[in-house]
Amino acid sequence: MDACYVGEEKVQPQAGEFYARWITSDIVGSFKGEPGTWGW
Repeated sequence: MDACYVGEEKVQPQAGEFYARWITSDIVGSFKGEPGTWGW
């Protein structure tokens, strides 16, 4: 797969290997899976 879109927006994969979700511009905050986030 080359890309994933929600409507016209190209979404970004969530960093790390925790959830494997897609991130859009409507979603804000810290995301579990990035380095240092396994403890919360």
